[in-house]
Amino acid sequence: RDLRMSRGLGDVYKRQIGYNVYTQQFSTLFKQNVRSMTTKGQEIWISSNDSILTYHSENHAITFKCKLPTTRHYANAILVDKSARCWIGTPKGLYLYEETKPLQEVLTNIHIQSLYQDSKRNVWISTRGSGLFKIDPKNHISLFEHHPGNPNTLSSNLVRGITEDNYGNIWIGTFNGLNKYNPNNDLFTCYQQGPYQGNLSHSSVFPLYKDRQGTIWIGTYYGGVNYFNPEMNLFSVYEARNGGLSYPFVGKLSLIHISEPTRHAQ
Repeated sequence: RDLRMSRGLGDVYKRQIGYNVYTQQFSTLFKQNVRSMTTKGQEIWISSNDSILTYHSENHAITFKCKLPTTRHYANAILVDKSARCWIGTPKGLYLYEETKPLQEVLTNIHIQSLYQDSKRNVWISTRGSGLFKIDPKNHISLFEHHPGNPNTLSSNLVRGITEDNYGNIWIGTFNGLNKYNPNNDLFTCYQQGPYQGNLSHSSVFPLYKDRQGTIWIGTYYGGVNYFNPEMNLFSVYEARNGGLSYPFVGKLSLIHISEPTRHAQ
């Protein structure tokens, strides 16, 4: 089995590293600056500065896919959707790459934070200060923003992690709380830091990840990791003390995919 991961400081990843759990050996798969990664089948999609490439785990081949318009652009988020299209988020906008087609600019002059596709094939785009975008399967773009005085809107336009629960609700991490978006009525519910046990530990929310049980893991700014059960509406907190986390600021949560090796008949 191989684990594929990246290492680095902050949001800038230096290289792609492979770890073989059988031999317990690390190997460098790609030596250039790696800023983000995603997987699709046997391929790992890599953003390296202004270029998008793929690494194939079976033959170890690296294939160039496309280049962003200028060297000032770099991809800090990539998503390969269920139609095999590659969405590329940069600090200057959103791009769409499709095989045999020119690179398409979708959103301009917007700092993209993260990308997510839900079970209905909607692509969600979190931004740094410009709210939350949704692109539906017909390529219609919707924008959700914070409106002061209206508690049923997005709680902050500084948006970070996105995930979907088992009931089709979209969960969004923001600078000012964890938001739940109900697509049936277009309303947002905001969870913020509270003084009691079972409350969110910090209102500044970064990454989100839903596990196989439907529980949502929440990384926060100096509030550790929160473990949220949507059915019980309760938060459990893992903090940087008493043998818990090594640091209270959690900026990334990732699934480490372990692929089975190809087995040949004896």
